[in-house]
Amino acid sequence: MKKNIYIIIGHGACGKSSLVRALTGIYSGGAIRFIRSVNGTDTKFAIWVRSRQEVGDKPAKVLEDVKNNKETNVLLTLRFGEYNRCPEAKEYVDLLMTEHNVSHIVYMGSDKEPATLTYSTIKSIVIGNSVDTPVNANASVARKLFGWL
Repeated sequence: MKKNIYIIIGHGACGKSSLVRALTGIYSGGAIRFIRSVNGTDTKFAIWVRSRQEVGDKPAKVLEDVKNNKETNVLLTLRFGEYNRCPEAKEYVDLLMTEHNVSHIVYMGSDKEPATLTYSTIKSIVIGNSVDTPVNANASVARKLFGWL
């Protein structure tokens, strides 16, 4: 089953996990949550708070986790660059796109999205990091992009 993937990408310590917490109320690990859209529909999401590179998951493992999860909507975070012997975000996004619908990306803490991470078919936005921008302001922007309340 093709899943809808929402991704938050940023550098280390830019506030990716804080943004996920502000959006979902999940504080660690992974969980399932209902998210209400602007049209009033409640949709279940599988949510992973920490970036997949931080926990040491290679792209194939993330693809397997997404595939094996029963939810059709997934929110996860990635780092821009290589980390913890794991590749940069582009490898994850490209692999996920082979089997799923990567529909939204929030690029966090970067003046502009990296040229290597520009996808014409994905709705995206660039927001500040948690040092420069309050997390509730970033959450408001991400909610608008995602179509969430």
